[in-house]
Amino acid sequence: MREDLKKAVLNNDIDALKNIEGLLDELNNMDDSNYSLLHYAVIKGDLKLVKYLLAKGIDIELKNNDGDTALHLAVKKGYYELVYEMLGISTAAKDRVQNKKTWKDKDRTEKLENLKKSQTKAHTLLNEENNAQETPLILAAQLKNDAIYNALLKLKPGYQKKHLDQALSIRKNHVSRLKRKSFVGALLESFCPSASVAEISESFAYTGLTTGASAAVALGLNIAFAGVALIGFGIIAYANYKKNQAEKKAREEFENLQIELAYIRNIEIRHEQLSKKKELSREDKDELQVMLTELNNPTQYQKAKGAETSSADYITKKEKMYTALSSVGSFLCAYAGILGVTGLGLEIAAGVMGVGMGALIVSAGPFAIAAVLAVGLVIAAGLAVHHYRKRKQDYLAFGEMHQSMNKQKENIYREKQNLLNTGVKENIQSLCEDKKPAPSEAIDISKKRQIEPEEWYNHGHPPGKLCSIEIDALMKVRQNLPENKSTLLSVKNNPGPKKYASL
Repeated sequence: MREDLKKAVLNNDIDALKNIEGLLDELNNMDDSNYSLLHYAVIKGDLKLVKYLLAKGIDIELKNNDGDTALHLAVKKGYYELVYEMLGISTAAKDRVQNKKTWKDKDRTEKLENLKKSQTKAHTLLNEENNAQETPLILAAQLKNDAIYNALLKLKPGYQKKHLDQALSIRKNHVSRLKRKSFVGALLESFCPSASVAEISESFAYTGLTTGASAAVALGLNIAFAGVALIGFGIIAYANYKKNQAEKKAREEFENLQIELAYIRNIEIRHEQLSKKKELSREDKDELQVMLTELNNPTQYQKAKGAETSSADYITKKEKMYTALSSVGSFLCAYAGILGVTGLGLEIAAGVMGVGMGALIVSAGPFAIAAVLAVGLVIAAGLAVHHYRKRKQDYLAFGEMHQSMNKQKENIYREKQNLLNTGVKENIQSLCEDKKPAPSEAIDISKKRQIEPEEWYNHGHPPGKLCSIEIDALMKVRQNLPENKSTLLSVKNNPGPKKYASL
């Protein structure tokens, strides 16, 4: 690799790179560490440089000494814009395809062709391991930001089951670490739910506990205030702990469903990749057997109750109960704190006036005492209501997750039904038995899917209709009825195109 080219890339100087002669001849040359210009452009995180080099036709499959391609490096560093551009899933990449018809100059068309070739290669690299046996998906699973990981799971490069399982294992480790922190997190959330100074005053457990305890120490008589505050604090901490536990459990189930859906979506392409091999290894046959097991595993159709209009409708009764329980604890803490502060104020006033505490309370009269208790009750109730609304807003995340999981279960069912009705299962069975399916069966599955209805479970026609398939089935059941036999036989003998009849 020429040093002037490498220097221009490391300096993010795309203008200098364009003016250097002989770029195309040096485009795919590597340095001593087997880094290409594209590797260095990714390291610098320069989207313009990456797009320029790809448009010039640089080879995206080049690997460094660690077995990392430029795509692997982009995922490692979390540069989602670069990853999306390489895979052709960025907004700019999609716009280029839409605007292709308006381009007339040869240079721009050639650049687009180079970009499309690199995008096709990039999709094949999603199954490519580096020297540490890490694919881009496995690397994405290690990132704190989920954007790249979620985007890669939506693609269909023919992911292998072992790679998906490894990515899931990494994600579950993240969830496990969060579970171990649930109790400590509940205590911290109870004391101070936010780092904002304005919201620290809303941490009713903290204010109620401290003021109630300080009043008890100062008076020596109001131990009940501290006790009530402690009870309220315990209730809030318990509600927070259960909320954190439920959140981690839902997150774990969500991760499982996400991987299962990605696997089912990639079965067809992966089985086609294996069908093109001249000879299948033992590992390949084991992988095909896992596919069969997955397709034979019955999946119940998941359907919403029908009354859900927003994510809030997916919040469970137990989650609502924890919100209410937390609010009860908030009320107890706040009320105990208010009474504790009031008692502390009376003690100070009695000391200044040189009278006893009991005499001061008696002199205030029952109406004044009732007024203080009522005002404290109103304030505590108001704070508890505010606390309930705030926690209810927090629980909307649960509703969104439940809604998403319900949609994923539905998609899993639909994808599996499509596979069962396009002959994929039979082709996999043939491969397992060393019987290669006929080319028309193995290759034309994607074409068949385009021709056949999208929703196989109802033959592609709207509810309330009967097609020729159902009419044939009815004919077999009712063949002994003379009044219907002639009509049904005429349909069977002359089926013609698929017909529909209203129920």
